[in-house]
Amino acid sequence: MSHRHLPALLLTACTSSADHPGSVGRDDGPNLDIPNPEEDGGYLADVEDRPLPALDGPSVSATIEDLLPALLQMHAGEIQDVYEELLTGASPGCPTWNTSPEGLPYWFDSCTSDGGSSFDGYAYDVDVVDRPDGDVVWSGWQFYGLTTIETPDGRRFESTGAAGLLTGTQADGAQVSYSYMDEGFRYTGDAHGAAWLSTEGSPQVAAYAVHQPSTGGRLVALEARVALTEGDFQAAVFEDIQLGDSEIGAPCTREPAGLVSLRTLEGTWLTLYFEGPPVERWGDGIEDPDSCDGCASVWTSGTRLGEVCVDTSSLLAWEGSPWETAAGP
Repeated sequence: MSHRHLPALLLTACTSSADHPGSVGRDDGPNLDIPNPEEDGGYLADVEDRPLPALDGPSVSATIEDLLPALLQMHAGEIQDVYEELLTGASPGCPTWNTSPEGLPYWFDSCTSDGGSSFDGYAYDVDVVDRPDGDVVWSGWQFYGLTTIETPDGRRFESTGAAGLLTGTQADGAQVSYSYMDEGFRYTGDAHGAAWLSTEGSPQVAAYAVHQPSTGGRLVALEARVALTEGDFQAAVFEDIQLGDSEIGAPCTREPAGLVSLRTLEGTWLTLYFEGPPVERWGDGIEDPDSCDGCASVWTSGTRLGEVCVDTSSLLAWEGSPWETAAGP
């Protein structure tokens, strides 16, 4: 098993600009230019020619609207709680701990502790305390592991890569929170784990939230890959989704920037192209106000199927979700 460095914080994707407090630009702004759907064919090109699917607008919108609030509940803090709880089953010498050239403690072993817990693989985690990056000072937790931990009472945790939870405050006072996890984290056992952290495996989710206490403004940036086991689709992919409210300066609050792709049961990808401006273009306003209507054009393999309207307001409805405490009320 090869040594891996700590996963990048992606903080370059989370810094703010002077013109747009709470922005999420990468250097001079993320590359969120909407591609030409007639050329790019959606999220993935179909492997073979298939007849064009009928567009079931209500099914498409319902699938996305059901997923958005669920994604707000998928928070790396749950992975931290489970890992740290099961790590208490270690004993001296099991697992074996070492220190990386960067001075980071990690364990790499296949053993059974004195208390009967088994450890197999490699993992390390880091407590981040007051780490500056641009105009944000971050604190939180980061993890990387390819490992399985199992307790004598049958609780089992499997890690498949990186996870982390970071919170901080920008120079302008905005509260920020960043959570990420790779696909496939699993936990079985008691009711400690969240419903999404189960034998099915976690989705891949990275979400960045901003709350500006002085105005009450909110912003969310989201990337996710989710396998679906029920309904009309097999999977959903959210790419470069960005949505803010008017209090934080978003000129379009009804429609996000970014793409959502859904894979049908027959294996065809449908891609929704939203027309909301990305953060670095908020200062330009909206050239066509009619484009800010909450409706996305739907394409498959370079062919436009129609338009579907989606209510994405739940992305900013943090009440009752982990973001409520991580990114402010």
